[in-house]
Order: sequence, then C-alpha cells, then structure tokens
Amino acid sequence: MNRLGLIGIIFVIAVVGGFFLLNNYIYEEKQGVADYRNLTFMIAGEPVTLVDGVSEVPAPDGGASKTITRYFGNEAEGDLNGDAIPDIVFLVTQESGGSGTFFYLVGALQTPAGTWNGTHAVLIGDRIAPQTTEYREGLMIVNYAERAPGEPMTAQPSVGKSLYLKYDPVTNQFGEVVQNFEGESAYETKCHDGAEYFTVTRGRADVGEDILVKEKLPGVTYPCRYTVSEGDIQLTNGNATYYFDIEGHFLVLDSGTAPHPRGLAIYDLDKRKEVYTDKYNTPIEVANGTVTYWQPIATKVDAKNCPKLSEYTAQGLGAGIERHVTLTLSTLKIAPTGEERCSVRQ
Repeated sequence: MNRLGLIGIIFVIAVVGGFFLLNNYIYEEKQGVADYRNLTFMIAGEPVTLVDGVSEVPAPDGGASKTITRYFGNEAEGDLNGDAIPDIVFLVTQESGGSGTFFYLVGALQTPAGTWNGTHAVLIGDRIAPQTTEYREGLMIVNYAERAPGEPMTAQPSVGKSLYLKYDPVTNQFGEVVQNFEGESAYETKCHDGAEYFTVTRGRADVGEDILVKEKLPGVTYPCRYTVSEGDIQLTNGNATYYFDIEGHFLVLDSGTAPHPRGLAIYDLDKRKEVYTDKYNTPIEVANGTVTYWQPIATKVDAKNCPKLSEYTAQGLGAGIERHVTLTLSTLKIAPTGEERCSVRQ
C-alpha cells in the first residue's frame, strides 16, 4: 500500500472514531450519567465533571497549580423540579492552590431512566463548617457554622447559620429565599448571570423587587445572595419595578401592578441613571442593542382599525391601538416597523 493510501485510511479511522466519541458525549449530555458522583455541573459559568467524586484540572491562571473539586456529601433528597421524581443535592469543595476551600451546593436531577443531570452550583462559603442539609417544602436548607464578623479566616467557625435556597428550573440555578423573623419564606432572591454583570433581585412583601447589579471581575465567583458591596448599583425605590433584562450597559425594567400595557424603563449602568421611559405591551424582545415592543398610541379606536371591538366591549373590556417599534439603546431613538394592531384592555 502506498503512503497516500495509508494516510487516507488513518484519516477515515480518525473521522469515524471522532464521530462516535461526539455521539457518545451528546448522548450522555441528554441522557445524564448513571452515578451522580460522575456528575457534570457548573461553577461560575464553567463546567465541572466529577470522576468518582473528584475533578482535577489546570488552574485558570495557567500556572502549575490545579483546581480540585471534590464530592463532600451532606446529601438531601427531594423533588427539585416538580416532575415527581426524587432528586438529590449535595455539597462539593473546590480548591485552586490558595488557602481557601470553597463549599458549593449542587443539584443532581434524576431522569425517568434513573440517570442524573447537574445544575449550576451555588456558593455557600469559604472554609465553613457544614452541619446538615435538608429538603423542606420545596426549599433546600444548608446548615453550617461560619466565623463571627471581624474574625480572621484562621479562626474556628462558631456562628450557626442556615441558608434557604430554591431551585429555578428555567435558569437551572438556585436562589436564596430570605426568611422573615417568624421563620417563613418571605422574599425570594433570584440571580441573572450575564456576560458583564451579575444581577440579584429580591422580592418585597408588597410589590416590586429590589435590584442589585454587580459588574463582573475576572476570576470572581458571585454567590446568589443580596449582599451589597462597594461599587454595586442598587435600585430600591419602593415602586412596583421588576428586572427584565440587561443589554450591554443598559438595564431593562418592567413596572406596574396591572396587566399590559405596563411601564418600560431603561437604566444606564454607566451613567447610573434612568434614561428612557415608555409604555409597552408584549411580546417584547431585547437583543443586539435594541428593544422591540408594542407601543400604545393615541389613535382613536373604531370598528375599522379594531375588528374585535364589539367582542371586547360585550365582555366589558376596552381596546387600544399599538404600533410595533424598535428602540436603539445607543441613541435612545425609536423606529416604527410599520405594523399596527388593536389590543384588548382591562
């Protein structure tokens, strides 16, 4: 056989082998793993895959140190995602060559086939003393001891603490649930991890939510907790305002206590001030530096521009005319798309 033919055979073998490896990887990603001690989950946006409970990879700085993640235990069982199949949460530790030992809670979601898929891990703390982990009425409760404020990291953890967490199937993440002084779940915390910003929202007892925006720094892990640090942006005006999205350095906010149309506001994170307000109706899309939505306009409603007007009024409802517009965030200018519609009003 000549050299060219041999090279061709080797190439075909490599392609076929790669195809089967890729298919096996995709299959495992969809089907899950048979043992959750071999789970793949996310820490700070990076995948971690345990093999017999351990992951060992080069540290992100490219030095000689390694990032070692270990299964720690403290398991608790419960149905995290509401599919009537019991899931498991457990703690892992992660070390990266320094003095810190970071503890995380990880969820292992069980499939109907009895295999497991991982969640995003949530940071519990550095060099804490874990006690127990519980599942109670849809919440994960991590009990541990930490140091008193002002104590050095070398001090023995002695202050008991319980962290209440709730799993969000949409984001595949855990959020903190703040307890009121009667011990009931009062204000749920949710987190949104973007390219440049990490946002934490905290519900209020009445309406609206507090919004905390942190500009992300390289190599920093942000726990899903409403903890204000120097340089953070915090919106707590008491109004019925809610986080919607972040596009570039613009925070998109929704507001109101009634059905649509609702309030739309744009907050410039660089200038730290609100730069745009309007009314909007759904669907709304935030992408590529723009916000596209349906904008109510003052056009008088009649049977010609609103064919369902009589149907709405017979039900005791109203109607309004809206135009489809695109807001360019860099200029804060609106461009109509040319579409108009009649929408029901309550």
